[in-house]
Amino acid sequence: MKKITYDDISNYDTEQTLHPSDFTRIGQSRLARLIEDGLSEDDDSDMIYHCLKNNMQMVSFGDYLRRYIFRRLGRTGDYTSISLHEYRQILMESFRETYTPRSFHKTTTRFSTLAEGWLTKPSVSRETVFLLGFGLNMPLEDVSAFLTDALKEQDFNTYDPREVIFWYCLKNRKGAGEAIHYLEEYDRMDFEEDQTQGDPDSTIVIREKVFRMKDEKDLKAGLRYLLSTERSYPFSRTCFRTFQELYQEARMLAWESENETFDNKQAKKLADFSHGEFEKKLYAGISADRSGNLRKASASDLQKFLSQKRLSRQRISQILSGKTRVSRYDLMTLVFYNISMECDPDTKTEKRFNAFVSAVNEVLDRCYMGRLNIANPYESFLLMCMLTNGPLIAFGDVWDYSYENDHWDE
Repeated sequence: MKKITYDDISNYDTEQTLHPSDFTRIGQSRLARLIEDGLSEDDDSDMIYHCLKNNMQMVSFGDYLRRYIFRRLGRTGDYTSISLHEYRQILMESFRETYTPRSFHKTTTRFSTLAEGWLTKPSVSRETVFLLGFGLNMPLEDVSAFLTDALKEQDFNTYDPREVIFWYCLKNRKGAGEAIHYLEEYDRMDFEEDQTQGDPDSTIVIREKVFRMKDEKDLKAGLRYLLSTERSYPFSRTCFRTFQELYQEARMLAWESENETFDNKQAKKLADFSHGEFEKKLYAGISADRSGNLRKASASDLQKFLSQKRLSRQRISQILSGKTRVSRYDLMTLVFYNISMECDPDTKTEKRFNAFVSAVNEVLDRCYMGRLNIANPYESFLLMCMLTNGPLIAFGDVWDYSYENDHWDE
């Protein structure tokens, strides 16, 4: 995805006609209109809240899938001009032509029901993306784009033998039947002690091994390597280490900010600065209950955009203890906080905005998560905040406004 700059937004022609399939340009237009309306002035938080509440739309997985099929048909314009029934028929016919089963597992659900679900759901499983890759005869890069852009997750997980098999078969234009055969072979493999040199927990090392696979012999050797390598941490080590680095920096900045008004005797040591205290600094606009917990995102009237995006103290603990994987939203929120805190108050909006975009893309590229996607509501929200004179203030204010049911009712 093309890198977006401040100039792209500020110089965007908001009068041009857009189709529903122009996900990225719709996102650019939305930000450009905020600049035209005077964003970065005193009412900037209100403007952002109003935009999210009344103008923002979710782009679902089904939207991405229908647009993909529409373009594969060689059509231009509005992908919604084709009926859901016709999309379903096209999808089912393609699965028949490619001899792709409706599931990698036994299922009694009718194919038409499954197909309609894929075409309308907000999100699907990663395995469904691979199944669609075989069923629609997608090039490997298109499957990767669905993982990073439509699911908003990491590219092929080379720690996962199943995904390695899917990668190999899709790359070599093999069908779902051969993928199922290799999956069954892997299930029958016996453990062998690994003699390979290198850091077995490094995402880069693992990916290099996978991407060097040329034939079935290489595939089976790679699967044996994965089988023999201890997976004490089942997620991406690169993502985990990147999160650690960003959080360490964010925690330091929050601690310094907390202590800047105290003398040495009152100042708290960094080691004693808890995840909960960091959470309160990050989400300063959200009020807490009697137990000290911030109000739930599900109670916000922006919950469909913000739910499951909050970097709470519980989530931080789960990530650092290896109980859950790092998401792109965790990484982006930390980058947002760090850039906002580190930039001088007099820094020009253009410079701060571009610094944020560059830093986010560098982190996401490093973690194989695709680049910043302006069509994604939460990512667009962070960009909106970066267009203001006080990004963190706007961030907190919008969260705060979202709990006031009578705000902007008009």
